[in-house]
Amino acid sequence: MSTSTIATTPGALPGAWPSPRLSVRTACLASALAIASWVALAAWTNHSQLQDSLEQFVWGQSLEWGYWKHPPLTSWLMWAGLQIVGPVPWVTYLLGGLVTVFTMLCTTRLAQLLAGERVAVLTALLLALHYGFTRRAQMFNHNTVLVACMALAALATFHAMQRNRRRDWLLVGLASGLALMAKYQAAVPLAGLVLVVALSGRFADTFRACCWPACARRSSSCRTGCGRCSTTCRP
Repeated sequence: MSTSTIATTPGALPGAWPSPRLSVRTACLASALAIASWVALAAWTNHSQLQDSLEQFVWGQSLEWGYWKHPPLTSWLMWAGLQIVGPVPWVTYLLGGLVTVFTMLCTTRLAQLLAGERVAVLTALLLALHYGFTRRAQMFNHNTVLVACMALAALATFHAMQRNRRRDWLLVGLASGLALMAKYQAAVPLAGLVLVVALSGRFADTFRACCWPACARRSSSCRTGCGRCSTTCRP
């Protein structure tokens, strides 16, 4: 193929990656369709559910504060699914596919923010070839929910570090709490996120952003904009 047929970004250096012919949205759609195809194939051909999915199908029959072996979030999601579609076996495949697609979308968006559209397109397409997004996409267990929550937590942390808004940090806390409610092992990747924030030198700004309501209740100097609060304590 002639190099003249490859569309390159105007002003790009020689040897730079060609601009993608697929948009990020199209790549995500293609990846989601591939994941859905794997899940549908598994639901059609499996003679029985995978053990972890079946476990959640049983636990989700009742809404409880805790379940044997793991925190309750995954079983709560199964309970909600059973309430919506009824006690049908394929609900485990549906939930497994949904959390897998959600993980792909969060990961692709983070790649786009960190490295641009070309890397994001590749991320979406290559994730569709990963074992966890193909044959294992049918699985609905604590691990798949944990990965989805951590993908959201990582994306929310990036946004919070860039914009330093209180609602962004609240989303980080919500996603982190959901991850811990999915599986206690979440403490390990969450420690990694804390390390990233620490190495970025944003801890002081983070605390000031989270204490914005307290700043707002101070004297009129804070309401009109003291030198510190007006720049770092944003709602």
